[in-house]
Amino acid sequence: MRLFIFGTGFSSKAFVEEVRDQFDWIGGTTRSPEKADALRNLGIEPFIFDGETKGERIADALKTATHVLVSIAPDEAGDPVLNQYASEIAAAKPQWIGYLSTVGVYGNHDGAWVDEDTTLNPVSKRSVQRVTAEESWLAFAQENDVPVQIFRLSGIYGPGRNAFENFKKGTARRLVKPVQVFNRIHVADIAGALKAAMAKPSTRVFNVTDDEPA
Repeated sequence: MRLFIFGTGFSSKAFVEEVRDQFDWIGGTTRSPEKADALRNLGIEPFIFDGETKGERIADALKTATHVLVSIAPDEAGDPVLNQYASEIAAAKPQWIGYLSTVGVYGNHDGAWVDEDTTLNPVSKRSVQRVTAEESWLAFAQENDVPVQIFRLSGIYGPGRNAFENFKKGTARRLVKPVQVFNRIHVADIAGALKAAMAKPSTRVFNVTDDEPA
């Protein structure tokens, strides 16, 4: 099996470590040529993709990709992966496509519980763009008979990226708001959720978050 990742960042790298032994080859994109060597050192073949134009060799890599993970944020033009590579991915018909989204698509519910069936009420511009991207990927799944799994992630933390690190850097902030709660998810749990869901590749939405709010 062959895994191609659009946006090889904090969460994607944790996923790679979780599933490395399942794949014969792993490739991933980065926006910066300077980061290519770092990916190569992790056993990931690097590809440069700025989200605005097609990157070199990516179309060829997608032809043989059995699994595709998308971890790139949309913008005003929509989802950059679909904008540049929808036809290539549709032609390849991968066994699984994972799309990393955010629980921000639910908007403000004044501390009430939400689940995958809760009506979306995005407030920020970024969250509105995420909803549009999710809808585009779900439509892509239906039109091309390809399984797409949407993962709505909470605030991500883990080694080198957490409140304690912010204390050390002097960047920690204290937010005091009535009924304000936060949702978090450890990066290792993201990797585990992706791995488990990938084993049953049917189109659906998952909330990926710690079992209790903070």
